[in-house]
Amino acid sequence: INELSNKEIGLFNHYEIFEYAPELEKVTKTIFEIAEANKVIKKSEEFAQFAKELEELDEMKRQHIAIYNADINGYNYWIKLMSYRRILKALGFYEKKRLE
Repeated sequence: INELSNKEIGLFNHYEIFEYAPELEKVTKTIFEIAEANKVIKKSEEFAQFAKELEELDEMKRQHIAIYNADINGYNYWIKLMSYRRILKALGFYEKKRLE
């Protein structure tokens, strides 16, 4: 969490989005639970800005997952292609899993 507190929302790269996703979800859940309990926080402009930035971050994560999965589909296609399969496996290329 200390690493997350020093990051600006727009500065996450796609590796960090995947790496920090579980912790970001925990932090988000906790903050929204606190805001639900305290109506003053929920109505504040800072909270509205925070919620907006979290939505943007979630959208970025979804976009990165979609792009990654599209790339993996292409990669796996070439790995499975009969004419290249033996060569690529000999070179250490194997099928990769998609992100969910």
